[in-house]
Amino acid sequence: MELTREYVRLKAKYGSFRDRDIAGLSSKQKAEYDIYKKVKLKYDDKIKELNEQGAFVIKLYNKFVEAKKIILDYTASDQVGNAELTRIGVTAPEEVKAAKRMYEVLAKVGQDEASLKEGFDYYDAQMKFGVNMNYNARQEIIGDDVNNIADRNYGNNEVKGPDARHGTHVAGIIAANRRNALGILGVASDVKLMILRAIPEGDERDKDVANAIRYAVDNGAKIINMSFGKPFSPQKSAVDEAVRYAESKDVLLIHAAGNENENIDINDNFPSKRYLDGKIAENWIEVGATSWLQPPSAIAEFSNYGGKTVDVFAPGVDLKSTVVGSKYEDLSGTSMAAPVVTGLAAVIKSYYPELSSKQIKKVILQSATKMPHTKVTQPGTSDLVEFSKLSITGGVVNAYNAIRLLEDGHQP
Repeated sequence: MELTREYVRLKAKYGSFRDRDIAGLSSKQKAEYDIYKKVKLKYDDKIKELNEQGAFVIKLYNKFVEAKKIILDYTASDQVGNAELTRIGVTAPEEVKAAKRMYEVLAKVGQDEASLKEGFDYYDAQMKFGVNMNYNARQEIIGDDVNNIADRNYGNNEVKGPDARHGTHVAGIIAANRRNALGILGVASDVKLMILRAIPEGDERDKDVANAIRYAVDNGAKIINMSFGKPFSPQKSAVDEAVRYAESKDVLLIHAAGNENENIDINDNFPSKRYLDGKIAENWIEVGATSWLQPPSAIAEFSNYGGKTVDVFAPGVDLKSTVVGSKYEDLSGTSMAAPVVTGLAAVIKSYYPELSSKQIKKVILQSATKMPHTKVTQPGTSDLVEFSKLSITGGVVNAYNAIRLLEDGHQP
């Protein structure tokens, strides 16, 4: 996690400092010390979460695995289903009946082996790697100096990696084949996808984000989808330069707002369209997620929001799309909402290639379906607020409206 990397870096400088010791620091060091205190607080909170919730999830999954083995051994079966559970009667050994009860209780609360395993994998990885201050395989595996922003000669052409589910799902939302009878229809037809893996299991590095943007721009990309984010950006200047480079080449950037149910007008989510000098990237669309439910539950409960930062919302809950192995899954996240907008931008660019990135952005935002005075639940709270207050447009993307606007001769 970038949180861990920053904590390690800053702790080496300021770990022994106290507020009373800062008199001898320069103004730049004092600002960095303030960042250290903020990072330390977040890191400590994360450790607390893992020690409490994470430890519970891991223990629960391990007990489930143990219960499954007991039932399989008792029933001499290769799976645990209703038939196997029914065969466990009152005369069964106590440990077998206890294993059966565990299955029944988990089923009542909607938990199955797949969901338990997903939770276990997440927290197990967080504990072993995410918050591990001693884990840093970057130099050994990649072979580059992360602090040398100018170096771009590293990496490889392996885009699948250990798990390509997330990226494959995003790609399908944008451009799954619309001419066959399989699975889903992507938003756009006849578009080319350039797949760049800049994100590991964990948080992306600013250097990789900057280089991925530059590589995409230099190799012909007109629209870049960025379904990733993090709360800290120690090399933001390098990302800013890459975003400005994309803007100079008329490339549109579309970014997922994040899944922390936070107001990102206040809480940072990177990469961001606001440069370090305070100016705003005009070739950038920030996307929040809506659900398929009616108001007041129309906003995804996990979605970040911000009346000054998020541009528009798009569907991002239970979206069915492609995953590795010729399969399809329903996934949720602003990572799913962003490619909906990317697909729409691709449709517009396909039919109106003369439009600039800024014009395409303007059409998407102007054509969004507005819901003035509609009350929705603010993510992360139980408060009802006007939907129009959660983004700049106060709207949800609408592909039909966007194309109709252009067909009617509207000049963005």
